Amino acid sequence: MKQDYEKFVKDNIDALIDFTYKMVTVPAPSLSEAARAELCMEWLRDIGAEGMYTDEMGNVIYPACKGRSGKWVIFSAHMDTVFATDIPLNIEREGDVVYCPGIGDDTANVTVMLYGAKWLAEHLPLDSEYGIMFVCTVCEEIGSRGIVKVIDDIGAENVYRFYSFDCSYEFIYPDAVNIRSKQITVTAPGGHALEAFGTPNAIEILSRILCEASDKCREYIAELGSELTTFNAGIISGGTKRNIIAEKATLDFEVRSDIKEYQEHLEAIFDETAASYRTDEVGVEICRMGKGPLWRTVDDETVRLMTEEHEEILRNFGIEPIITKACTDCRYPMSCGIPSICLGLCKAGDPHKLREYFYPDSLGDGLRIMITLIMRYLD
Repeated sequence: MKQDYEKFVKDNIDALIDFTYKMVTVPAPSLSEAARAELCMEWLRDIGAEGMYTDEMGNVIYPACKGRSGKWVIFSAHMDTVFATDIPLNIEREGDVVYCPGIGDDTANVTVMLYGAKWLAEHLPLDSEYGIMFVCTVCEEIGSRGIVKVIDDIGAENVYRFYSFDCSYEFIYPDAVNIRSKQITVTAPGGHALEAFGTPNAIEILSRILCEASDKCREYIAELGSELTTFNAGIISGGTKRNIIAEKATLDFEVRSDIKEYQEHLEAIFDETAASYRTDEVGVEICRMGKGPLWRTVDDETVRLMTEEHEEILRNFGIEPIITKACTDCRYPMSCGIPSICLGLCKAGDPHKLREYFYPDSLGDGLRIMITLIMRYLD
């Protein structure tokens, strides 16, 4: 079988690289992945795949083969990127490195996974205990909304193992950092900048809330010494014109941690700070956004064993992985009790930056890793 997949890698590597370049130049911000989804569907049709479909959210789902147990092993990678449609998606090569927004997070992982689906299509087992399903997900970058839909539709009890392929194969993410996203809205009477001067200004008050809460959060994180506990003010907006005292201002922020207690404490700092600015004239509303946090219910021993299994796989290809945690599509499956793991199928770096990069020559090993994972679940 190994000789067979070596020939497959050799015969397909150039086409895989070309397909990666084709896909990365198709814009796919979260909630606007339809063009990439159609590219994936078209590619699957071209290799003779059958039974694939897109669900109501736009996830591309390919149930490649069914298993005796009725349970699925799901291989997934996300189609969306953090880059808006007006960001130029130009491919630039410098030596062995290729730069393009979204190339490693997560385009190359999607294409390598699809070539794994092609290998399986050419080697479909007559009988296997577990079914194998490939999923190109949407909305990973905004709370993993796509994979929530997939798991809910299939039923967590029908999933044996879940994989998310994301970023670089230099890392394994056997556990998650969790997110709580919230919005603070401040309302005030407003008025003319001259005649009503002294009236509470929603923007000014919201700025005070942000600065005060930020200082408290930084002090708390410094005491913890936790590199995986963070907060971020992502969007602040409000006001009407420069000569009008702002009647309304909003802040979208998030707090992250791999420890529930830490995440909840950061959330409480923002909540309590914001609430302290309420007066008869000033309204302060705090609301949660999205789904989460999603704390895992998979036991520690299962996580440890899965980590060791996949460390061994990568070491067999000369890769010494770094074990860490991140916010990935594994969060929801793990909260449902599904053993899950995230790793990459390429060598890449600087995700979410305009100079994001990957090494095209790494796709060969990425495809070998992908096929090795598939083979683990074939009789």
